[in-house]
Amino acid sequence: MHMFEGDWSLSKQDAEQMEKRLVAALSKSQRDLLDL
Repeated sequence: MHMFEGDWSLSKQDAEQMEKRLVAALSKSQRDLLDL
């Protein structure tokens, strides 16, 4: 998936960090749901 393709203001490293934060937030919300 190339969401940021062509947006050179966002570096590859920034995109990877954003993706890690997104995955972490998703896994956290999934744990919260499973913790009912």
